[in-house]
Amino acid sequence: AAMENNVLVAVEVHKRWDPIYSDARDRIRQLGPFSYMYAYMSQPKHQLETFKSWAGVSSDISYYLNSHHIDFHEWVVGSSARPTSVTALASKGIAQSVYDMNCE
Repeated sequence: AAMENNVLVAVEVHKRWDPIYSDARDRIRQLGPFSYMYAYMSQPKHQLETFKSWAGVSSDISYYLNSHHIDFHEWVVGSSARPTSVTALASKGIAQSVYDMNCE
């Protein structure tokens, strides 16, 4: 869709300049080669209220933030590996029952 409409699409990967993330990257690289990475993100219930006004009707904040986890994995391994698959799981729970957000 972006190419058809001549629109540039990008993800701002500002976590690369976050000192905690760059320190984690450096420490991970010292461990040597690896073949598996896992990221978990949990959203505190109070953030649903904070972000519901801009996160969209059918998504919570993790929809926007998980791209940073994927980029972090890519950044850590550099050219030494490429992902063969990415899997995501979600639950509706509080977002659906309290805020009527039908999260994707």
